[in-house]
Amino acid sequence: MAVPRAPLLIFGTVALDTILTATDRRDRILGGSGVHAGLAAALYGPVRLVSAIGEDFPEASLGCLRRAGIDLAGVVRRAGRRSMSWTGRYSADLSSRETLEVDLDIFQGLSLSVPEAWRDAPSVFLANGDPRDQLRILESVRGVRCAVADTMNHWLREARVPLERLARRITGLILNDEEAIEWTGLPSVPAAARKLLALGPKFVIVKRGEHGSLIACSEGLAPVPAYPVEGVRDPTGAGDTFAGALLACLGSSANPSLAELRRAALTGSVAASFCVEAFGTERLQGLTRASCDARRKSLVEFSALDPRS
Repeated sequence: MAVPRAPLLIFGTVALDTILTATDRRDRILGGSGVHAGLAAALYGPVRLVSAIGEDFPEASLGCLRRAGIDLAGVVRRAGRRSMSWTGRYSADLSSRETLEVDLDIFQGLSLSVPEAWRDAPSVFLANGDPRDQLRILESVRGVRCAVADTMNHWLREARVPLERLARRITGLILNDEEAIEWTGLPSVPAAARKLLALGPKFVIVKRGEHGSLIACSEGLAPVPAYPVEGVRDPTGAGDTFAGALLACLGSSANPSLAELRRAALTGSVAASFCVEAFGTERLQGLTRASCDARRKSLVEFSALDPRS
Protein backbone atom coordinates (compact mmCIF):
# COMPACT_ATOMS: atom_id res chain seq x y z
CA MET A 1 0.00 0.00 0.00
CA ALA A 2 1.37 3.43 -0.96
CA VAL A 3 2.09 5.79 1.92
CA PRO A 4 0.02 8.99 1.59
CA ARG A 5 2.18 12.01 0.81
CA ALA A 6 2.25 14.85 3.34
CA PRO A 7 0.54 18.00 2.02
CA LEU A 8 2.68 20.32 -0.08
CA LEU A 9 2.57 23.88 1.27
CA ILE A 10 2.50 26.49 -1.52
CA PHE A 11 3.02 30.21 -1.03
CA GLY A 12 1.97 32.00 -4.20
CA THR A 13 -0.47 34.36 -5.85
CA VAL A 14 -4.12 33.88 -6.74
CA ALA A 15 -5.01 36.20 -9.59
CA LEU A 16 -7.45 37.17 -12.30
CA ASP A 17 -5.63 37.28 -15.63
CA THR A 18 -6.56 38.95 -18.90
CA ILE A 19 -4.65 37.34 -21.77
CA LEU A 20 -4.43 38.55 -25.34
CA THR A 21 -2.93 36.64 -28.26
CA ALA A 22 -2.97 37.32 -31.98
CA THR A 23 -6.12 35.25 -32.40
CA ASP A 24 -7.97 35.22 -29.09
CA ARG A 25 -8.60 36.87 -25.74
CA ARG A 26 -9.68 35.86 -22.24
CA ASP A 27 -10.76 38.36 -19.56
CA ARG A 28 -10.24 37.95 -15.81
CA ILE A 29 -9.74 34.21 -15.80
CA LEU A 30 -8.34 32.21 -12.92
CA GLY A 31 -4.56 32.42 -12.70
CA GLY A 32 -1.62 33.22 -10.46
CA SER A 33 1.52 31.33 -9.51
CA GLY A 34 -0.06 29.62 -6.51
CA VAL A 35 -3.05 28.51 -8.57
CA HIS A 36 -1.07 27.01 -11.46
CA ALA A 37 1.34 25.27 -9.11
CA GLY A 38 -1.46 24.11 -6.84
CA LEU A 39 -3.64 22.61 -9.56
CA ALA A 40 -0.67 20.68 -10.95
CA ALA A 41 0.53 19.48 -7.54
CA ALA A 42 -2.99 18.42 -6.51
CA LEU A 43 -2.92 15.74 -9.22
CA TYR A 44 -0.33 13.91 -7.11
CA GLY A 45 -1.33 14.63 -3.52
CA PRO A 46 -2.81 17.11 -1.04
CA VAL A 47 -1.98 20.81 -1.35
CA ARG A 48 -2.25 23.70 1.11
CA LEU A 49 -2.21 27.22 -0.33
CA VAL A 50 -1.18 30.44 1.41
CA SER A 51 -2.28 33.55 -0.48
CA ALA A 52 -4.67 36.52 -0.50
CA ILE A 53 -7.66 37.59 -2.59
CA GLY A 54 -9.79 40.71 -2.71
CA GLU A 55 -13.48 41.14 -2.10
CA ASP A 56 -14.02 40.96 -5.88
CA PHE A 57 -12.69 37.43 -6.27
CA PRO A 58 -15.41 35.08 -7.59
CA GLU A 59 -16.56 32.29 -5.32
CA ALA A 60 -16.87 30.00 -8.34
CA SER A 61 -13.10 30.18 -8.87
CA LEU A 62 -12.48 29.22 -5.26
CA GLY A 63 -14.83 26.29 -5.77
CA CYS A 64 -12.68 25.15 -8.68
CA LEU A 65 -9.63 25.04 -6.42
CA ARG A 66 -11.47 23.21 -3.66
CA ARG A 67 -12.76 20.59 -6.09
CA ALA A 68 -9.18 19.99 -7.19
CA GLY A 69 -8.28 19.12 -3.59
CA ILE A 70 -6.53 22.35 -2.59
CA ASP A 71 -6.96 23.40 1.05
CA LEU A 72 -7.73 27.14 1.08
CA ALA A 73 -7.63 27.72 4.84
CA GLY A 74 -4.50 29.81 4.26
CA VAL A 75 -6.11 32.08 1.66
CA VAL A 76 -7.22 35.40 3.16
CA ARG A 77 -10.04 37.46 1.60
CA ARG A 78 -9.25 41.13 2.25
CA ALA A 79 -12.23 43.47 2.55
CA GLY A 80 -11.91 46.71 0.62
CA ARG A 81 -9.11 45.38 -1.59
CA ARG A 82 -9.03 44.29 -5.23
CA SER A 83 -7.65 40.90 -6.14
CA MET A 84 -4.35 40.75 -7.98
CA SER A 85 -4.88 41.03 -11.72
CA TRP A 86 -2.51 40.86 -14.67
CA THR A 87 -3.10 41.82 -18.28
CA GLY A 88 -0.64 40.67 -20.90
CA ARG A 89 -0.35 40.48 -24.66
CA TYR A 90 1.65 37.80 -26.48
CA SER A 91 3.49 38.10 -29.77
CA ALA A 92 2.07 36.26 -32.78
CA ASP A 93 4.39 33.28 -32.23
CA LEU A 94 3.82 33.34 -28.43
CA SER A 95 7.59 33.61 -27.86
CA SER A 96 7.37 36.92 -25.98
CA ARG A 97 4.82 38.90 -24.05
CA GLU A 98 4.17 42.45 -22.96
CA THR A 99 2.64 43.28 -19.60
CA LEU A 100 -0.07 45.87 -20.19
CA GLU A 101 -1.34 46.27 -16.64
CA VAL A 102 -0.83 44.83 -13.15
CA ASP A 103 -3.08 45.58 -10.19
CA LEU A 104 -1.25 44.92 -6.91
CA ASP A 105 -3.79 46.55 -4.60
CA ILE A 106 -4.15 43.28 -2.66
CA PHE A 107 -0.57 43.54 -1.42
CA GLN A 108 -0.91 46.95 0.20
CA GLY A 109 -0.16 46.52 3.90
CA LEU A 110 -0.25 42.74 3.53
CA SER A 111 1.75 40.35 5.69
CA LEU A 112 0.58 36.80 5.13
CA SER A 113 1.27 34.04 7.63
CA VAL A 114 1.10 30.27 7.60
CA PRO A 115 -1.78 28.85 9.68
CA GLU A 116 -0.43 27.37 12.91
CA ALA A 117 -1.76 23.91 12.05
CA TRP A 118 0.29 23.95 8.84
CA ARG A 119 3.65 24.92 10.32
CA ASP A 120 4.95 21.38 10.44
CA ALA A 121 4.96 21.10 6.63
CA PRO A 122 7.90 18.97 5.44
CA SER A 123 7.75 20.32 1.87
CA VAL A 124 7.29 23.95 0.81
CA PHE A 125 7.12 25.65 -2.58
CA LEU A 126 7.78 29.38 -2.53
CA ALA A 127 6.40 30.56 -5.86
CA ASN A 128 7.86 33.65 -7.50
CA GLY A 129 7.61 36.69 -5.25
CA ASP A 130 9.51 39.12 -3.06
CA PRO A 131 12.36 37.06 -1.55
CA ARG A 132 11.86 38.84 1.79
CA ASP A 133 8.32 37.47 1.95
CA GLN A 134 9.49 34.05 0.77
CA LEU A 135 12.12 33.95 3.52
CA ARG A 136 9.63 35.09 6.17
CA ILE A 137 7.21 32.31 5.22
CA LEU A 138 10.01 29.73 5.17
CA GLU A 139 11.23 30.76 8.62
CA SER A 140 7.73 30.28 10.04
CA VAL A 141 7.63 26.59 9.06
CA ARG A 142 9.07 24.15 11.58
CA GLY A 143 11.16 21.21 10.48
CA VAL A 144 10.81 21.76 6.75
CA ARG A 145 12.90 19.20 4.87
CA CYS A 146 12.49 20.33 1.27
CA ALA A 147 11.99 24.01 0.43
CA VAL A 148 12.09 25.12 -3.19
CA ALA A 149 11.82 28.70 -4.45
CA ASP A 150 11.09 30.21 -7.84
CA THR A 151 12.16 33.74 -8.75
CA MET A 152 12.41 36.22 -11.63
CA ASN A 153 14.75 38.88 -12.97
CA HIS A 154 12.84 41.70 -11.24
CA TRP A 155 14.03 40.44 -7.85
CA LEU A 156 17.58 40.06 -9.14
CA ARG A 157 17.55 43.80 -9.77
CA GLU A 158 15.45 44.99 -6.84
CA ALA A 159 16.27 42.56 -3.99
CA ARG A 160 19.55 40.78 -4.83
CA VAL A 161 20.82 40.61 -1.24
CA PRO A 162 17.68 39.02 0.30
CA LEU A 163 17.42 36.73 -2.73
CA GLU A 164 20.93 35.41 -2.14
CA ARG A 165 20.13 35.06 1.56
CA LEU A 166 17.11 32.96 0.59
CA ALA A 167 19.25 30.85 -1.75
CA ARG A 168 21.40 29.80 1.21
CA ARG A 169 18.32 28.51 3.06
CA ILE A 170 16.50 26.49 0.41
CA THR A 171 16.82 22.96 -0.92
CA GLY A 172 16.17 23.87 -4.53
CA LEU A 173 16.06 26.91 -6.80
CA ILE A 174 13.95 27.15 -9.96
CA LEU A 175 14.36 29.91 -12.55
CA ASN A 176 14.48 30.32 -16.31
CA ASP A 177 17.54 30.45 -18.55
CA GLU A 178 17.57 34.24 -18.98
CA GLU A 179 17.42 34.73 -15.22
CA ALA A 180 20.20 32.22 -14.57
CA ILE A 181 22.45 34.01 -17.05
CA GLU A 182 21.62 37.46 -15.67
CA TRP A 183 22.18 36.33 -12.07
CA THR A 184 25.59 34.79 -12.72
CA GLY A 185 26.87 36.89 -15.60
CA LEU A 186 27.82 33.71 -17.45
CA PRO A 187 26.71 33.16 -21.07
CA SER A 188 26.32 29.38 -20.69
CA VAL A 189 23.24 27.92 -19.00
CA PRO A 190 25.12 24.83 -17.68
CA ALA A 191 27.88 27.04 -16.25
CA ALA A 192 25.31 29.40 -14.74
CA ALA A 193 23.47 26.49 -13.11
CA ARG A 194 26.70 25.20 -11.56
CA LYS A 195 27.55 28.65 -10.25
CA LEU A 196 24.12 29.02 -8.66
CA LEU A 197 24.68 25.75 -6.79
CA ALA A 198 27.58 27.43 -5.02
CA LEU A 199 25.13 29.85 -3.38
CA GLY A 200 23.77 27.03 -1.23
CA PRO A 201 20.82 25.12 -2.74
CA LYS A 202 21.14 21.35 -3.15
CA PHE A 203 19.82 21.58 -6.69
CA VAL A 204 19.05 24.14 -9.36
CA ILE A 205 16.55 23.64 -12.18
CA VAL A 206 16.72 25.99 -15.15
CA LYS A 207 13.54 26.17 -17.21
CA ARG A 208 14.05 26.47 -20.97
CA GLY A 209 10.48 26.59 -22.31
CA GLU A 210 9.89 24.32 -25.29
CA HIS A 211 13.49 23.10 -24.93
CA GLY A 212 12.78 21.48 -21.56
CA SER A 213 14.88 22.08 -18.47
CA LEU A 214 18.36 21.55 -17.07
CA ILE A 215 18.99 20.03 -13.65
CA ALA A 216 22.16 20.75 -11.70
CA CYS A 217 23.12 19.07 -8.43
CA SER A 218 26.24 17.65 -6.76
CA GLU A 219 26.02 14.54 -8.97
CA GLY A 220 26.21 16.57 -12.16
CA LEU A 221 23.96 17.94 -14.88
CA ALA A 222 20.98 16.38 -16.65
CA PRO A 223 18.78 17.79 -19.40
CA VAL A 224 15.08 16.94 -19.29
CA PRO A 225 12.98 17.22 -22.49
CA ALA A 226 9.74 19.10 -22.87
CA TYR A 227 6.69 17.31 -24.25
CA PRO A 228 6.20 18.59 -27.83
CA VAL A 229 2.86 20.37 -28.01
CA GLU A 230 1.56 21.05 -31.50
CA GLY A 231 -1.21 23.46 -30.55
CA VAL A 232 0.14 25.94 -28.00
CA ARG A 233 -2.51 28.53 -27.16
CA ASP A 234 -1.19 30.29 -24.06
CA PRO A 235 2.11 29.77 -22.21
CA THR A 236 0.96 31.71 -19.12
CA GLY A 237 1.69 29.79 -15.93
CA ALA A 238 3.55 26.92 -17.60
CA GLY A 239 6.61 27.42 -15.39
CA ASP A 240 4.52 27.41 -12.20
CA THR A 241 2.67 24.32 -13.41
CA PHE A 242 6.01 22.61 -14.06
CA ALA A 243 7.22 23.48 -10.56
CA GLY A 244 4.04 22.38 -8.80
CA ALA A 245 3.99 18.93 -10.40
CA LEU A 246 7.73 18.53 -9.88
CA LEU A 247 7.54 19.35 -6.17
CA ALA A 248 4.53 17.12 -5.61
CA CYS A 249 6.42 14.17 -7.10
CA LEU A 250 9.69 14.99 -5.37
CA GLY A 251 8.13 14.88 -1.91
CA SER A 252 10.12 15.98 1.12
CA SER A 253 13.57 14.64 0.33
CA ALA A 254 16.18 16.93 1.89
CA ASN A 255 18.84 16.02 -0.66
CA PRO A 256 17.24 14.38 -3.72
CA SER A 257 19.41 12.40 -6.12
CA LEU A 258 19.84 13.33 -9.76
CA ALA A 259 17.66 10.36 -10.71
CA GLU A 260 14.87 11.55 -8.37
CA LEU A 261 15.10 15.08 -9.75
CA ARG A 262 14.99 13.80 -13.31
CA ARG A 263 11.88 11.71 -12.66
CA ALA A 264 10.14 14.65 -10.99
CA ALA A 265 11.12 17.08 -13.76
CA LEU A 266 9.70 14.73 -16.40
CA THR A 267 6.38 14.87 -14.57
CA GLY A 268 6.66 18.65 -14.42
CA SER A 269 7.26 18.80 -18.17
CA VAL A 270 4.13 16.79 -18.82
CA ALA A 271 1.95 18.96 -16.57
CA ALA A 272 3.26 22.10 -18.28
CA SER A 273 2.44 20.62 -21.68
CA PHE A 274 -1.22 20.39 -20.74
CA CYS A 275 -1.21 23.93 -19.33
CA VAL A 276 -0.18 25.57 -22.64
CA GLU A 277 -2.94 23.84 -24.62
CA ALA A 278 -5.57 26.30 -23.33
CA PHE A 279 -5.83 29.72 -21.75
CA GLY A 280 -4.80 30.22 -18.14
CA THR A 281 -5.80 27.25 -16.01
CA GLU A 282 -8.60 26.08 -18.32
CA ARG A 283 -6.76 22.89 -19.30
CA LEU A 284 -5.60 22.13 -15.76
CA GLN A 285 -9.13 22.29 -14.42
CA GLY A 286 -10.50 18.77 -14.65
CA LEU A 287 -7.17 17.29 -15.77
CA THR A 288 -6.67 13.76 -14.43
CA ARG A 289 -3.67 11.91 -13.10
CA ALA A 290 -4.34 9.15 -15.65
CA SER A 291 -3.98 11.59 -18.54
CA CYS A 292 -0.70 12.88 -17.14
CA ASP A 293 0.63 9.38 -16.58
CA ALA A 294 -0.20 8.37 -20.16
CA ARG A 295 1.53 11.42 -21.62
CA ARG A 296 4.53 10.92 -19.35
CA LYS A 297 4.87 7.35 -20.62
CA SER A 298 4.89 8.66 -24.18
CA LEU A 299 7.50 11.30 -23.32
CA VAL A 300 9.80 8.68 -21.85
CA GLU A 301 9.34 6.37 -24.83
CA PHE A 302 9.94 8.83 -27.65
CA SER A 303 12.79 10.50 -25.79
CA ALA A 304 14.60 7.13 -25.76
CA LEU A 305 14.94 7.33 -22.02
CA ASP A 306 15.24 4.39 -19.68
CA PRO A 307 11.63 3.23 -19.01
CA ARG A 308 12.50 3.12 -15.32
CA SER A 309 12.85 6.94 -15.30
